[in-house]
Amino acid sequence: MWAGDLTNLNDLTGRRLYEYRLWRKDDGDLNPVSLRTQLSTLRAFVRFCESIDAV
Repeated sequence: MWAGDLTNLNDLTGRRLYEYRLWRKDDGDLNPVSLRTQLSTLRAFVRFCESIDAV
């Protein structure tokens, strides 16, 4: 699993997010709408973390 080794949000980088996107896209039966929805949710979470200085 891709995210299993991420234990600290300070280690979150654009490159890791890109790797996650590729992993979700290639990991089985996921249609484009579901992928877009999941990435949108992740984006909202990262923005929230940024607003409270967690990342």
